[in-house]
Order: sequence, then C-alpha cells, then structure tokens
Amino acid sequence: MKYIFTLIIISTIQFASAQDAHYSLYQYAPLYMNPASTGQIPSTNRLVLNYRGQWTAIDGGYRNIGATYDRKIKNGGWGLLLNRNDAGEASLSNTNVYFNYALGKNLTKRNRISLGVQGGITQRAFDPTKFSFDAQYGLSGYDATLGNGENFTRTSVLVPDFNIGFAYQLLRSADSKFNAELGFAFSHLNTPDISMTEGGEQNLPTKRLLHARLGYQINDKFELAPRLLVMNHYTANEITYGLLGRYTINPKNFLNFGIDIRQDDAFVISAGLERRNFILAASFDATNSNLQNPVSGQGAFEVALILLFDKRISKPKMPLISNNSNGDRDGDGILDRVDKCPDVAGLVKSEGCPENNDRDGDGIVNKIDKCPDVAGVFRLEGCPNNTPTQPIQKDTDGDGIFDDIDLCPTVPGLPQYRGCNDYDKDGVYDNVDVCPKIFGDVSNYGCPVDERNRDSDSDGILDKDDKCMYLKGLAEFNGCPDTDKDGISDILDDCPFLKGPQANNGCPTQQAEVPVRPNQTTPLPNIPIEISINVVEFDLDKSLIRNKYFAMLNRVSNIMLQNPSYKIMLVGHTDFEGSATYNYQLGQRRSIAVRNFLVKNGISPERINIMSYGEELPKSSNTSNNGRQRNRRTEIIIMDNYNLPKYDTRN
Repeated sequence: MKYIFTLIIISTIQFASAQDAHYSLYQYAPLYMNPASTGQIPSTNRLVLNYRGQWTAIDGGYRNIGATYDRKIKNGGWGLLLNRNDAGEASLSNTNVYFNYALGKNLTKRNRISLGVQGGITQRAFDPTKFSFDAQYGLSGYDATLGNGENFTRTSVLVPDFNIGFAYQLLRSADSKFNAELGFAFSHLNTPDISMTEGGEQNLPTKRLLHARLGYQINDKFELAPRLLVMNHYTANEITYGLLGRYTINPKNFLNFGIDIRQDDAFVISAGLERRNFILAASFDATNSNLQNPVSGQGAFEVALILLFDKRISKPKMPLISNNSNGDRDGDGILDRVDKCPDVAGLVKSEGCPENNDRDGDGIVNKIDKCPDVAGVFRLEGCPNNTPTQPIQKDTDGDGIFDDIDLCPTVPGLPQYRGCNDYDKDGVYDNVDVCPKIFGDVSNYGCPVDERNRDSDSDGILDKDDKCMYLKGLAEFNGCPDTDKDGISDILDDCPFLKGPQANNGCPTQQAEVPVRPNQTTPLPNIPIEISINVVEFDLDKSLIRNKYFAMLNRVSNIMLQNPSYKIMLVGHTDFEGSATYNYQLGQRRSIAVRNFLVKNGISPERINIMSYGEELPKSSNTSNNGRQRNRRTEIIIMDNYNLPKYDTRN
C-alpha cells in the first residue's frame, strides 16, 4: 500500500501537473524564485543553502536541496544555481543546474529595476524497480520477475531549460518609512519534453510567478511587511500570503519572523537570526489540506543559510593625486576637472591657465577676468578694490584659495594641493590620506603597501592584528580605542563616549553624579542622563549635507555660541559597501563636512573634535537598503567639560 500511495503522490506532483519544487522560505531562495534578484545584494558575494523535508510519514518522504551563488558586478550580477528534489521510495528526482545573469538600473534614488535571465539543464529520473505494478500481481500474489506491462523507454530525461524574471524595488529613504518590491518570473519558456514513455510527448508547461512585499518601519525596533506569492504551473495553483516582521535586537543582531498561509495547503511559521554577514532561518509547515490524514498530520521543516562575504572594493570618488598623473595632464598641480587650461601649466589664481593674454597686466587671464581692461585683484575676479559691484568671495582659512574651489576650506593649504596639504609628501592630499603622517602609496590611499609591517594608525599594533586599523587604540582591545576609558572597547561599547558599567553595555545608569566644578563649594544634585545623539545621514558614497539638516545644524550652532564651555564630538560612519580603508576615509569626510558647516556658523574649530569609525559601528543591518541608509551618518554629540550630553536639537 505504501508503494501505491507513494506513486500516487509522486505522479500527482511530478507527472500530471509537472509542478516544480517550492520553498516556504522563498525570500531566502532568491535566485530560484526570480532570476532578476541575481547580484542584488549589499556585498560582492552571496552563498545560499536551502533544505526542505516534507511528508516524513511516507518512506523516503519528499525533500528539496538547493545551493546558489551569485556575485555583484557593476550594473547587476551573475550566479549559479543547483537544486534537487526527490520523493519517496520510487526515487523520482528532479535536478536543475542553471546559470543566472541580471542587469539593474536605478531610475531615481528610491526606484530600481532589474531584469534577469536563467538558462541551464533540467534532469528528471526515476527507478522503476522501486514500483510494483498491476501486471506483477497474480493468483499467488506479487511476483517481481513478471514484466510491469508499461512502455517506459527511458528512466531519465535531460533537457535544456530557460527562465526570465523582472523585479522592481522602492527603496526606503531617510524621510520615508515605506519600502516595497514587486517581481514577475516565467520558467520553462521553451516547454521542454519530459516524457518517459514510448511515443509519448509531455511538455513541461511554463510556470508563472508573482511576488510582492510592502515594508513599513513602525519605529527604530520594528518593521512589518505584508507579502504575497502567486504561482501557476499547468493545473497547479499556489497562493501564499502572510506577514513578515523584523526586530532590532542591537545594531549588529536582528530577529526575523513570519506567519504565512498557503491557501488550501498549510500554515507556515518562520523565524531567523540575522547578523552582518549571515542569515540563518527555519520554518515549519502545518499541513491542513486533504493530505493531512495520509501523512499523519506531519508537515514540512525547512532551513536556510545565507552567507555574505568579500565586500566590493570601491575606488575613492575624490581626487587623490597631488603630483603629475592622468588627472593632471599639464602637471601644474591643478586637476583636469577644474583646470581651465588642462594641457598648459598654469596658476591656481588663473584656474590653471598661464599668465598670458592679460591685457591689464594684473596676472588674471582675460578669459576669467571680469574687468580685463582694468588691473584688479584675484579675490574680486580681476576687478579693482574700488569696484563695489563685484562680490567678495570667502576664504575662511586665509590661504588665498576661495572656499568654492578649496578642498580644505577651514585649514590653510597650498595651491598645488587645491587648498590642502600633503604632510608626508606621498602625493595624497591630507584630507583624503588615510595615513596622513606616514609616507604611503597612492593606490593604498596614502598608506604603506607592505601588509606585513603596516601600522596605519601608528598605535604599535600591526594592521594584520589590529581590529581598528585606522583608529589608534590599545593592545588589550586588539588595537581599538576606549574613548570613555570605562574598560570596554569602543566597537563593543553602546555608549563609546560616556563611561558606564559593563553590565549596562558601557552606558551610564539612569542617575549620574555631576562633579564639583571649579569655584563651587557643593556639588550639583544628581540629574538624569539622556543619551541623545543628533544624526546627519548621507547619500551613498557622499559627504554632502542635505538641505533638510540645515535647520538642525543651525540650532546646534546657536547652542554652541550661547555656551562657550561646550564642545562637540563629530563621529563619521558608513555602510559596509567598499573597502575598510575607503570607508574610514569616507567617514572622515562626512565628519569634516559637518565641521565645516559649524565653522562657517562661527564655531571655533578648536571646540570641535572629529573621528571616523568607518564601517565598524553600524546602527542597523547592512543587509537592507534602510539599514545601509541609517549607517551612512555623522553623529553629533554636544558635551560640556565633564563629558555629559547636554541637548537634543532634533526638535
């Protein structure tokens, strides 16, 4: 009886309806579900492993095993897929081997589309010796030596298979709580013949799939996302709908959970743990179809593991070279993109042009001289001092290079370095030199290239052993700093600038005693400490402050001007796309951008400290667009001389 029942189930699933395997954790089998998801990942590489066991009450049961690998490229990605499912003692199996390729395009900052194709082979096979047929039963019972009476001409078929998919993503921005995705996929476009019998013809029908999800960020901890999956394959239809949730345990750990209903089939409960570079998830299907009794009420168990690794190494988007290079054809120290005469050596005051064609003899060539017939000064664009109609450009650091073309507008620099300096004379501007006081190589962002002996932050701990290779730290913390000196490394301290006990993850308790200040006879009463950090978020790979943050930064400036004893700590952060070296430098640039804004508002640079953690301290997960957006930030911490946060200027 068990053989006959197994045959019924196998035939129903594999032959009559030609239905493909499916996963309840389909969001963790992206390449199998939709080829357009290939390469749509936050890291360079992704490895996904899937396993599903179903109907274990039947000998042999039914199982799916899958493995995929995909790699991000500039505008999309490529990948490989291997999937196998088999059923029962008949060993009926279906094996897929595919190559994936996808291209993506950002329509706007929030809208992205991708198109993917998938091609490979499908093999279907079974073992007829595992079956018993009517022709093998006689008066004496079952006789395996008798012929089965069937006309099987082959027990295995190998055919080409082609699939295609499309996906749309609405990314969450800093000022929106919504994100969404919508996708379509069509499988077996060539409808291959998978018949096993002589003269038979059974084409594998085209499968149609639609998936949709709408995410909503309820607060800093919770995100909920209703979702829908619809599939049609010949006479088989599947509709699954449910709700996904995501809870932020801490900036490095997240809990995913879901409840789904597969119509007329099963209830699905899922849960998973997500960290920076991996996701582990599991689900259970509680069968409620007409197979509930035959399978003894047993459903399906499924697990999925996703590994993300080998981050993409981004090249700096800011000019690095201060000597002659491909970016400065004429070798005058002025990069071609701002050099008005890129093939003739010139002067900064002439925007890269030589001192010729100067009718009034003021050293400013006619092409940029607003008063070419009257001798003038460079800061008035060639017009004399007595010309009131000409605007006076600002030079904050007084180095003779106007702020609008000065790459370091608050630090006096040299013309050949566009207003910056090159302390170690390695050809990399100090403002983008990751090792500004160590002679290094341009290709390594100004740091030495000898990996064996490199100590980028000069803390005595070689980079190969330094967990914070661009932050000067201590050996006891593996090269990371302990800024608040509470005995907890900054990268493990939830409050790296406020001293607190280890039991509270490095944060102070609710009450803190304010010490006696100079000329004060009695201490101030205990006051509650509110750890409140103002945040400026940035676009991908950018350090330009958005207009929406101007009002908040103006309030910060007013607070600082009204309280001369207060100081500011600016801490730059990034997501984890790009190399650790580049992300450290990008975090620095973001802190410098906020500092420059405050300095222009009259805050003394001596009252502002800047630092960068790069990618080391994510605020949220880097596996989601929303998480990466929250990680691209500069935190603004206002402190008095006793290192207590004073104001929250978000309101």
